[in-house]
Amino acid sequence: MAAALVAAAAACAAWLLGARQKREPAPQSGLGRVEELVARAVGEIRAGRLREAREILGEGLRISPEATGLHFLMGQCLRQMSCFEASIPHWKAVYERDPMGREEARFSLGIGLSRMGRAAEAIKYLDGPFEAQALEWGRQMALAECYLELELYEEALRLVEGCPSSGGVVRTRHRALCYLGRPEEARRAVEGFEGNSPEDRLLRSVLLASQAREEGDFDAAGKMLESASAWVETGSSDWAKLKRSEIALRIESGEVEGLEAVAGELARGPDAHVAGVALWGRVIGMLMGDRREEAGRAARDFLSRVDPEFTPLRLERLMMLHLVGEVGDEALEDELRSLPRSWQNDLLYYLALARGGDRGTAERALKATPGRNFPYHAIRRLVKG
Repeated sequence: MAAALVAAAAACAAWLLGARQKREPAPQSGLGRVEELVARAVGEIRAGRLREAREILGEGLRISPEATGLHFLMGQCLRQMSCFEASIPHWKAVYERDPMGREEARFSLGIGLSRMGRAAEAIKYLDGPFEAQALEWGRQMALAECYLELELYEEALRLVEGCPSSGGVVRTRHRALCYLGRPEEARRAVEGFEGNSPEDRLLRSVLLASQAREEGDFDAAGKMLESASAWVETGSSDWAKLKRSEIALRIESGEVEGLEAVAGELARGPDAHVAGVALWGRVIGMLMGDRREEAGRAARDFLSRVDPEFTPLRLERLMMLHLVGEVGDEALEDELRSLPRSWQNDLLYYLALARGGDRGTAERALKATPGRNFPYHAIRRLVKG
């Protein structure tokens, strides 16, 4: 992050110098104010006070909207806040007008669009090597993720072939092999991963549990998650990852009581992303139990607690807005047209539940499901009636 801040500050300084020499587009007093705001914003970002930094940068952009260095800093700030969608206009400004920041902007546009479920559009920015090795490694992993989302599994495997072993590489190989119908190879890819850190051990447990869940062996998946929980500290980020996997398992197995219990446990945590997933899971459980009124109240709780610009929960927020009547079916259909199938089935499954278990919508969801991608088994239950 420090290198990125230095680059952004340098870009700001270069623009300010050029503006002074040309006496445009802001008056001298305005330029001095922007310099002051840049220094303050960098300090706030370094201190982790991202909301404060965003406000300061917004003031600077109101004074000098053409300053690409300010756009660069704002993009960095919003990316760290996981407000990827809000960062897109700022990275586009850098990409189009600042040769020095173009590579990082291209990377950030690819990441941001992929986090929004716009894999096909993200590839346009990620399809081509970077000079900076740190960005190149991230580009390859992000591009592999886009290939997976677009069901280009062989391409994803080829991209990570020869890459140093890491959690991201193992996850890509495992998911691609599962969807190619090569489950034993997928299992060996995980079991042969030699990482020994707690994070590596957790990854093995979560991947193998997800494979068992997709294969319909819910008991085995549950035992794997329970076994892993024995060496994970309750309330930690690793514990939250296990509980998120358990939410997916309970939805797939149709265990409404178990789903609501784990969602309630997870929702009490301080992490906004984790709590948002839990609140969403609670709403899904209520809809599964045909408790529409309670689900509506829980949806309003989600909307009151989750930042509307927090991109990782963008799709879940759209579901909650629909459930409480703030957006209609047209908004969901518009979104569906922009999403890969691996995202479409989540939205269609919710819509089938919201329509009281509508079989026609569930059949659409099943057709949109690659392999046994979550929530395949839950969708099949609705189709069977």
